[in-house]
Amino acid sequence: VMSVVNARAEPPNLDAAKLWLSKAEARSRLHQDVPAEKSRDITIMCYNTLMSGYFRQGMLKEGFSILGCMRARGRQPDSVSFQILMHACMQQSAYGIQECRQLLRVMQQMDIQPTTANYNILIEGYAKSGQLTSALRVANRMRDAGVAWDCYTYLFLMCAVNKAGQVEVSLRLLSKMRQDGVRPSDTHYIMAFVGLAEEGFYEDACRVFRRLESIQGLATQKAYNVMIAVHCMRGDMDSAAEVRQTMQNRGFPSDVKTFRTLLAGYIQQGLWDSVLDLQDDVFALRKQLRMLEHDKVATPAARAQATVLLKSKDWNTVFDILIDTALQNGEWTRAVNLLETMMDEGLPADTTKYAHVLQDGKLSHRIKQHLDLSSGMHSREPILDPDLQDHQSRKVDWVQRLPWIVQKDSAKQTRARVPQKVNAATAPDSASELVPAHVLCASLSPEWLDRAQRSSSSSSSSSSSS
Repeated sequence: VMSVVNARAEPPNLDAAKLWLSKAEARSRLHQDVPAEKSRDITIMCYNTLMSGYFRQGMLKEGFSILGCMRARGRQPDSVSFQILMHACMQQSAYGIQECRQLLRVMQQMDIQPTTANYNILIEGYAKSGQLTSALRVANRMRDAGVAWDCYTYLFLMCAVNKAGQVEVSLRLLSKMRQDGVRPSDTHYIMAFVGLAEEGFYEDACRVFRRLESIQGLATQKAYNVMIAVHCMRGDMDSAAEVRQTMQNRGFPSDVKTFRTLLAGYIQQGLWDSVLDLQDDVFALRKQLRMLEHDKVATPAARAQATVLLKSKDWNTVFDILIDTALQNGEWTRAVNLLETMMDEGLPADTTKYAHVLQDGKLSHRIKQHLDLSSGMHSREPILDPDLQDHQSRKVDWVQRLPWIVQKDSAKQTRARVPQKVNAATAPDSASELVPAHVLCASLSPEWLDRAQRSSSSSSSSSSSS
């Protein structure tokens, strides 16, 4: 137990783990009352944990040297040992796939039967590199060897077919999962409808999402957030708002990722008033998390989770969008108040980007206090001339430096345009441009929105020129 505790510590105390392991082996040789098979299993578990500790430290060669130690002491590694080795090769080696294949051959030579987890690591490697044929070959090899597929096998295969652009196969894999008695999770459905949306099959993506909603206990907040991002990618903000309302009715409140996605979608469509309408909801969520963080009645886990959510980097993006929209809309006082609130909440503000706003805010004791505390932390450039009073010139200079604000003329055209169904012409033209679903779920990056807008603008310009 002491060996495992030291090996699993953060950071791992590998020297102490090796010391306790050597003491445990010496004691096991003295006490013959412990069954040999049980002692061997416990010792192999300790070796596996020590090996994992080396890999977490980035010490690949030292981790592989544990195999030599096990062989010298008459301990044969098991399938978990090779699973740890294969995972380390995939994470830390430039030739991870080739090394995993070699490790599978070594397992066969040592008469160790590979398990589903061993094959899944190789399938995942093929899926991430876009080698669909090789991934399917390994999966068929599993079937022939009598090794059952689990939920991760199907997930990695769905990732592979989506990267290859064969998104209809992911629907067949969902059906195959149910036939094999493997219950699909929300992640499998997300992978399916995200792949369909990326290829332009928007209605089919909505149909898969509705199927996910109809299954009791399967819909999650992550699935709703991703579907909101799909609607924003298409430019259908009304449908995105409907999904958000449905999510709240189902008992999933809007979180910071929900607001970040919606705000980015409204920005891309030039709907400035809709962006500012979400300000009260954003503040209410922030206040609720603050109350939960200091609520003595709440559990420690709930308070810790609230603290983590309050420190999310998405809050910076949300406040940046709100401030930029207020400036674009000509509401200078509102922008100053938003910046005050941002600093009161302890969120870092770029004093160079907000230099013009800070000039008016320097009259505020709240902003002055935060500027004194954060002097030199966010910018090396000085604040602009405090005597500058022309707010309109400030606004013009501001708009030229905004990363996500478009000009008013194009905004009116975007607002007047009716969202059309995404087709193959506006979809990403190469598999390398596709956003993996797990990346989208984690960050809900508005890059989708940028890519959709660029594709639609390029197609419209080509049609006009023709």
